[in-house]
Amino acid sequence: MAKELPTELWYRIIQFLPTTHQKTCLSVSKMHHDIAVKYVFSHVIISLGLWRADDEIEEAPTPVQLLVAKRVARANYALLRHVMRTPEFACHVRKLTVQSYSFFEGNHMEYEIGTLVDAIETLHNLSSFAWYGPLPITPCEIMDALRRSSGQKVVDILLHPEIPEHICLPAFTQLKSLVFVHRHGTHWPAMDAVPYHKTIHAAISANSATLRRLDVFGDALWGCPSAFFSNLYELAIVFPDTLDGLHSVFEHCRGLGGFTLCTENDSSEFASILTAYPDAFPSLASFKLLSVFDFHDEAIREVAQFLKKKKLLRRLDILTRTENVLHGLANTPILEILPDLPRLEVLGLDIRPLKLTSAHVTLLQQYIPRQITALFLLLQVESSSAKVGDWHTFFAAHAALQYLHIVTSAPQTDSLGAALFDQPLPALELLGYNSRLRWVTRGPTPSGTTAHSYSECWPRAKAYFRTVEDFHGYEDWEWLARHHGQDDDDYKLWGMNPPDAWMRMEAFEEA
Repeated sequence: MAKELPTELWYRIIQFLPTTHQKTCLSVSKMHHDIAVKYVFSHVIISLGLWRADDEIEEAPTPVQLLVAKRVARANYALLRHVMRTPEFACHVRKLTVQSYSFFEGNHMEYEIGTLVDAIETLHNLSSFAWYGPLPITPCEIMDALRRSSGQKVVDILLHPEIPEHICLPAFTQLKSLVFVHRHGTHWPAMDAVPYHKTIHAAISANSATLRRLDVFGDALWGCPSAFFSNLYELAIVFPDTLDGLHSVFEHCRGLGGFTLCTENDSSEFASILTAYPDAFPSLASFKLLSVFDFHDEAIREVAQFLKKKKLLRRLDILTRTENVLHGLANTPILEILPDLPRLEVLGLDIRPLKLTSAHVTLLQQYIPRQITALFLLLQVESSSAKVGDWHTFFAAHAALQYLHIVTSAPQTDSLGAALFDQPLPALELLGYNSRLRWVTRGPTPSGTTAHSYSECWPRAKAYFRTVEDFHGYEDWEWLARHHGQDDDDYKLWGMNPPDAWMRMEAFEEA
């Protein structure tokens, strides 16, 4: 069959295969190998040290972890040496990711960094570079090597928020995406220094004509002239100390299509900004608001009033940490506007009744539009009397769901789990509970029914970093999970084990 298909078609076929199948193609034939190598090695991941979950960071590494780290270091060295010695391999690498998690805070890993610098010097086709982790923070020599090797071909950069003052970030002038992300519960970035802000402002200014996405941490954007960022399409502001600069964003970013705010600030301050700029972001398609502290009822109403006018909105994620309500549901003003958003497809909500009842599930069924394809629910309840049948009715009305993620600290969701596994959703592809995610596949059985198979849970590191690639290219799903599990309270929820009903996933279950 391979001889019957033109090579150009095989490129298209292998391009869209899962990664595991692409790797298999390396051993099929020379033609398949030459095609697959372009995709298998287009993204190289290097680990400095060994990533550990936040609850393990303060503890000394175990002997097993030290052994694993040594093995990873040897594999990294072999891969980097292969990159340096094999130009035909290096030319295929388009994205380089570094996960920087040394066991010891004072270890600057000079030898490993030097080897990485030498390898980067040979990578002349990089378009994307990511540096996760603060141990160590991104060294200036790494970015200097990237500038010399791929230069203006680099269009996407992701860095830990704490960067050296004199890093050459403003030297990259064709960036489409500039992201600063902190994923540690500990090692909180120290970013008060003005020189840090000046470096960020210079980078934004150098890329003002091309930059489409900007994610900043803390107050890094405040004080930056609005002309530098007024052409952005997507902006995320993560845990700023103040909201002083947000007025400028709402006033000048008229073309913004995506806005995210992760906040520890007083909700009334954000509500007053929404009131002052009710017509801001007329083309808004994505809105995410994640609050560490409780949002007052009046602030929630202001958010709902602001969003009700955004008829182009297709992605919405609201977590307000409102205290558990005795009657009704938390965030009811948000729920009430959902039918007014005709394009809504991706939805995240926190629901906090003291006791979850059948009536609450019915309300959710009525409020949540049937066209939703990805749903993230935080169920913070103290008890539940909702029945399996209630959830069956809810899911029957939302059969379009392809990604469902439940986050909860209580074991009262057994009826929800039983409903899912008794009658699996027909279109569901990915199921999540706290930090545990499983792929769902289905196929025919000899009896003519449909068998559902659940994959093993994602490894903890994969669930922690969760890139678009991990979601098999579904950018909507990565967006919906983005920033969740980041603050202390949210992280505790993500780390909790599911109830028994969620753990007993058989290899095959007939619908």
